[in-house]
Amino acid sequence: MAFLPMIIDSGGLDETVLWTNPSPTSAFAGQTITLSDNVDNYDYLEFEYKPANNLNTTYKAIFSIATIKDSVKFSGTQTSVIPACLLGSYVNSGSNATRLGRAITMGSTNNTLTFNGCLRFGSSGEFTSYSIPIKITGIKL
Repeated sequence: MAFLPMIIDSGGLDETVLWTNPSPTSAFAGQTITLSDNVDNYDYLEFEYKPANNLNTTYKAIFSIATIKDSVKFSGTQTSVIPACLLGSYVNSGSNATRLGRAITMGSTNNTLTFNGCLRFGSSGEFTSYSIPIKITGIKL
C-alpha cells in the first residue's frame, strides 16, 4: 500500500520487535520461530533480511497480517504452500542473476512463523545461506 511508507516516515506508528535472529551471519535452514507476541495485535509485520549471510546489505518487506494468514488458507497445509509472502533476493547480476526465495507461513497459534528453506528458482535443494531473516517487527497503525 502506498500510504504505509508515508506513515512510517512521519513516525506515526507503534512498532515492536517480535523476533531477532541470534546468528544473522550464519546459514538459516527452514524452521519455525516463535514471536514474542500474537500477530493479531498488529496490522503489519516488517521482515528485515539479508540477501546472503556474508553480506551487510539488508532489505525490508512489509506484509499485512491478513496476507500472511491468507498464505496458509490458500495452501491448506504448511507443508505444501503457494505463498503470498516471500522474502526474495537476487544474487549476481546480468545474465548470471539468480532468483532466490523463502516462503513464510503463519503457525496455528498466531505467534509462530514457519520459514521454508530458501529455494533457487529453477533448481532443487535448499540454499541456507540466502534470504536470511534478521528481525521481525510488528506494526500497529
